[in-house]
Amino acid sequence: MSSKTRGFTLIELMVVLVIMGFFTLMAYGGFRQFQFNAQSAEAASTRLSELQMAMRRMEQDLLQAAPRPVREPLGDNYRPAFLGDMSQQYGMELTRGGWSNPLAMARSTQERVAYFLEEDRLVRRHWLVLDATLAIEPLDSVILTGVSRFEVRFLTGAREWVPRWPVPGATGVAGIRERPLAVEITIDVDGFGRLVRLLEVRG
Repeated sequence: MSSKTRGFTLIELMVVLVIMGFFTLMAYGGFRQFQFNAQSAEAASTRLSELQMAMRRMEQDLLQAAPRPVREPLGDNYRPAFLGDMSQQYGMELTRGGWSNPLAMARSTQERVAYFLEEDRLVRRHWLVLDATLAIEPLDSVILTGVSRFEVRFLTGAREWVPRWPVPGATGVAGIRERPLAVEITIDVDGFGRLVRLLEVRG
């Protein structure tokens, strides 16, 4: 006796193709979701690294704060070693030491730096010389983007927080050389919300 092998009908083939297409679509959707999650995680990690680097940059400057006033650009007066006032051009301005000089250039190892908010960018400005004149252009570095708020407060020797530095009444050489004990930095950053960081100042 001979046996006949039964083949697939057209309807059965169509059903198989529909099922295979369904599973392929599910697999593709899962892959796309996985890819999206991976990209989101990578973006968040990159953003966190940028935030940490910006905070570390400010922390390093504050830990190296030096009691060295600088001449005003017109040369007729001195700017305090440490300045802070959100109503002025710079929220924070200071002289810092420890500026490495591996090429042994003819410059100081101290550096004048300032921080300010420009649109949504937190900018670190520095000068190549301490007693800069109007002819010397500062150099700017954007250390963080997506910033909607940047504020600073300063801790006095009496353990009081003040919005400006130097404190009112600080006069003479001691007044322009004085530094706060610590700085409280508040920033609003896209993706992280409001962050408050307390940074110690070199004593």
